[in-house]
Amino acid sequence: MADKGLNLDFYSIFCGVFLYGNKKPNEASHDWTDRLSSPKSFYDYTNKTYYQNYINNILKDTSSQRKHTENSFLSHTTLGSLLNKPFEAQLPMRDSIKISIPYFDCFLFSNGIGIFCFKVAFVEHQEAGYQTISQVLGYIRNPESILNAGGSQINISQFIRERLEEAYTIPDNWNQYLAQLKFYCIINDASVKKISEVEDKTLFELSHTMPVGTIQASLNNKPTNSYYHGILNSNSISVYDNWKAISLLDSFTRISCDYPDTYKTWELDYFHIYIHCLYSKFQLYYFNSQLTDLLQFNKQTQNIRDRFVEFVNDYSLPYISYKFLPNLLYEKINASLEVQKEQDAMERKIGRLNEAYQNKKSKQLNSLLLVISVLSLASVFNDISQWLTNMGTPAAWVYSPITILTSLGAIGAIGWIIFKRQ
Repeated sequence: MADKGLNLDFYSIFCGVFLYGNKKPNEASHDWTDRLSSPKSFYDYTNKTYYQNYINNILKDTSSQRKHTENSFLSHTTLGSLLNKPFEAQLPMRDSIKISIPYFDCFLFSNGIGIFCFKVAFVEHQEAGYQTISQVLGYIRNPESILNAGGSQINISQFIRERLEEAYTIPDNWNQYLAQLKFYCIINDASVKKISEVEDKTLFELSHTMPVGTIQASLNNKPTNSYYHGILNSNSISVYDNWKAISLLDSFTRISCDYPDTYKTWELDYFHIYIHCLYSKFQLYYFNSQLTDLLQFNKQTQNIRDRFVEFVNDYSLPYISYKFLPNLLYEKINASLEVQKEQDAMERKIGRLNEAYQNKKSKQLNSLLLVISVLSLASVFNDISQWLTNMGTPAAWVYSPITILTSLGAIGAIGWIIFKRQ
């Protein structure tokens, strides 16, 4: 199939989770708003659009003096090495594809968790259509893919590590959750005026990084009709006829028809919703992976439980905005990332952990009551012994070894009966 659609405006932001140590004391990182022409206007807009709890989670206004509630979000920074000179590379494919990476950002959260993201676009005058875009998305999402840059080769993982090490100390296992990059892809096609069935198929193929034309081809590797229509019904976002998006576990892809994103709303605003949902997904996954032994309640499990409760209070938001579209995007992206499933699984684990804790406490309490009961019986036998001696029963008989052993046996038998009934 020909690479249709040379009137395309394309970029994709690739994301991944990384682990970090400390921030290096240098000037390698800047507040991300240094890339904006008017940071104040941006924050004025977000303050009028979003609820305060969402702003605190991901859009903290570091330029204002307004105090924010404490939560796990620390900062959003841009690494300075690419600000003045974008990173350019060539992909080693049959057709020459040159890309540009104009910025590399990091979202830092507490407990050493961060999300990096870098924007990829074609270099100026690079002619490319949907087929080329699909190739780029599938190639760069693989951390082991090779880039040719400045006469040398570097793979995606090395490129990411070098950028991160400019500003942070990172552990050896910094990329343990980096099996594959996720992408947030925005395309504007000036050659069409309305989303049709053709654009639906192209959007589906791009979101799955399939070769464009796979659905049309008579091949056995194309998606089934039920899966194809299921994704369009449950994972697509469409409000107007001039754009449509599909949100999946590993990607968010949008095509608009002659409707350029003049104010970069999808890049500067809605992309933060994607990061918010992505962090929620990973943090819940991390909680679930850490909480494995549900029969042991100790300081570690208690700490995980407390952090989970705090996280849900801060990040599990029913709505984030006064406007409908951000709320719709938030709902769809969360659903595609299966955030609620992770939260439900964690809540079931917490429930079982609490049940195990209560059972343990009940057994401890029952054991204490048993001891008290046995001691009470001993006191009763002692009182009876004193009463018998006072009534004239010989002390030698009352306190004889046989009597004492019989009394202890009776106390033990009664204690055993009480224990068995618990």
